[in-house]
Amino acid sequence: MKILEQTPDRLVLRHRPLGWWIAGGIFALVGLLITLSGEQSTLRCDRIQPTQGTCQLSHKRLLSFSSRTLPLEVIEGATVNVTSIQKTDHYTVILQTQTETIGWGELSTDRPSTEAIAAQINAFLNNPNETTLLVQQDGRLNLLPGGSLVVVIGVSLIIFATTSKCVFDKPKGSVWIHHQRLFHTQTVTCPLDEIERARLSKSTSRSKGKTVHESRIVLVLKSDKLLPLTSSYMANHKSQQHLLEQILVFLASAQTHSSSPSEVDLISHLPSPSLLREQKAIAQLKAIAQHNPNDADAHYRLGMALYRSKQAQAASESLNTAKALFTAQNNAQKVMEVQEILWDLQLEPR
Repeated sequence: MKILEQTPDRLVLRHRPLGWWIAGGIFALVGLLITLSGEQSTLRCDRIQPTQGTCQLSHKRLLSFSSRTLPLEVIEGATVNVTSIQKTDHYTVILQTQTETIGWGELSTDRPSTEAIAAQINAFLNNPNETTLLVQQDGRLNLLPGGSLVVVIGVSLIIFATTSKCVFDKPKGSVWIHHQRLFHTQTVTCPLDEIERARLSKSTSRSKGKTVHESRIVLVLKSDKLLPLTSSYMANHKSQQHLLEQILVFLASAQTHSSSPSEVDLISHLPSPSLLREQKAIAQLKAIAQHNPNDADAHYRLGMALYRSKQAQAASESLNTAKALFTAQNNAQKVMEVQEILWDLQLEPR
């Protein structure tokens, strides 16, 4: 996710799933190449006299073509050769001549079809009254299911890749989140003063024996509802952390802008200080926390404010106080949220 616009009044972010688009395009192209890379083999024989004539063997691929002509009288017959590949039998037609054996057609797991082609060739060779033989084997048909599957995977990656755009607008007092796929769009609008905070939501998975850590930014509303800014998790944790800090700074300034001194007794409208310039708000939050020592939310906001002001030790103490108060209130969800913040901000080891 990248910052498109950053002013005191607007913060615009956008995420383009370039990785999904590139992967989808590669899968679709590879699937198409697999489908078209099969070989089309043709055997055409023309008999001029009972023992004279010519046979043309041709092999056609996507980017190549080869052809060979043999006298009809040198071909003695056709047999089926069996080759075992990974414990699976594959069959191919072999033309026997007076001096060599010639493989014709691609390997196939279809034994009856391969044997039928060999029988058709032998029937022509043994019947001097037949003047023409045309046999074709299209190996592309064997590759069609697998190639088509790879194409479908690639197209699916492109279709379900989601572009996300997020606009924090201070004059309008709202945040606008828009998710768009090829055939689907989703838009959410939320007032800025309904946002409790922003945090990183993390996901852990296993890939090729390794642990993969991914994250995405979510907005936590006062109703405890979560609004993800992107539909998918991303691996670049440092970039996500930087964006989170910019969002927190903007939300802090927006909340300070929307509050008035007469509202300091309303904890839900307390200003959340920016990274460097909210010392007055910190003093205000300290006063409220001292006046209401059992107010877990006040200690939580004070801890976040202290962290943004680079006071890590004091921030840890306030957040741990908030966690203890939430524990006493049997508010397990808030306890876990505060604990995740302590881990995310590296104020406590995991």
